[in-house]
Amino acid sequence: MKHTHSLALALSLVAAAGLALAQPAPTGVTPTSIRRSTAGSSNLGEFPEDSGVAAPPSAPMPRGEVGGTGTVDHERGPQGQLRGSTGAAPGEIDYSRPIGAADVARLLRTQEPRLRTCYDAARATHPRLAGRVALRLVVSRTGELTNVEAQGFPDAPTVAPCMAAELRQVRFPRPESGVLPFNYAMNFSPPPAPPPHNARSRSRGR
Repeated sequence: MKHTHSLALALSLVAAAGLALAQPAPTGVTPTSIRRSTAGSSNLGEFPEDSGVAAPPSAPMPRGEVGGTGTVDHERGPQGQLRGSTGAAPGEIDYSRPIGAADVARLLRTQEPRLRTCYDAARATHPRLAGRVALRLVVSRTGELTNVEAQGFPDAPTVAPCMAAELRQVRFPRPESGVLPFNYAMNFSPPPAPPPHNARSRSRGR
């Protein structure tokens, strides 16, 4: 019995060591937190957080925050059936079936890293740049994004055209309504400014 207890203790210690080694090493880049809300969108409702979105690549400077909302554009085309994903995990997109408006919102969220590059490039000359970009697009019958328009950031006029150009290269699954016009808004803000040098020195001395 004593031998059995010793063996169990040894296995527990090995498992704990393995979990500690599996933890990712901390990086020097401040991670971007992404805030999303569909509270103001009457068409989409709520859906779970996506679990399959890849993390954005690291950048030399800390990145800011991104928030987004989306609605179907009723004035530019048919509304399409609104439904969530029926994938194996919450928030996943089922690519084997036509997509609805809620799926377009999720798919646009997967494009946030490439759209963020347009914002981060402008922050090289405007470090405290913040603002909102309004996107209008149509998902065509083949899944291509057409009639892409982007407006925002008047102080950094390269941001909106850059985002529109990035989205024109994207293809989604075909919509269930034939074509699906969609509006999407993204709010960008830089990371918090670092504390003054004196404040950092005082905190280290404690």
